Amino acid sequence: MSQTLNTESILALAPDAGSAANARKLATPGKWPSLNALEGVLWGSVRAAARRRT
Repeated sequence: MSQTLNTESILALAPDAGSAANARKLATPGKWPSLNALEGVLWGSVRAAARRRT
């Protein structure tokens, strides 16, 4: 089974609209300093902003 990865197919996997909105914020190359792929599997590490504690 082959699946085409595009914005619509990936966002369709989100459980709700809020999750999809957060995913869109992460969908920029600068957030992903490390991306890898092997035999159809993708993985990487995301650079997220640190939360401030007050």
